[in-house]
Amino acid sequence: MLDVGATLAHTPDLSQEANPFVRALLDSGHELWLVYLLAGVGQAADLLWGCLALGAFLRHRRAVVRSAWAVRPAGEAEFVRAALTGRRMTLRQFWFPLRAADFPRAYQLACLLLLWTAATWVGRWYLGLAWLGLVPRSPAGVHGVTAAAMLLTLIGYWRWLRRQYALGVPGTL
Repeated sequence: MLDVGATLAHTPDLSQEANPFVRALLDSGHELWLVYLLAGVGQAADLLWGCLALGAFLRHRRAVVRSAWAVRPAGEAEFVRAALTGRRMTLRQFWFPLRAADFPRAYQLACLLLLWTAATWVGRWYLGLAWLGLVPRSPAGVHGVTAAAMLLTLIGYWRWLRRQYALGVPGTL
């Protein structure tokens, strides 16, 4: 809401909006009220998705730990592959999945999607702070902040999973 509020406070007509979907609607001649309506629906869907994804992760966190535990990785590289995919994989399978069996399990894909969602929210906070003049406004800034948030969230997820794995009892939290 910080990003949306700051945008509306500075440009209620959305003339400086950089969102490609909003820009496409405005540039193709759609009415401002329709753009607001569609943007509101999009914001509500994004918020709902985030709440549902976080709730699902918290509810199924034991299954995530068990899926990595089942692999029993020998070293750090194997543990990272197990944490990200829930499978024992060769490097080729990890970087270049060629068969359906090479792809990550659903729990790990859901966790990675949640990481991406969380990172985009941090980028939205940066955009709101940029509108308020508290941080520099630049496309590189928001992309850098989003990438850093993704990396830190991935590291946090990996450390959490590693700690659960080190406890020795799969899925007890």
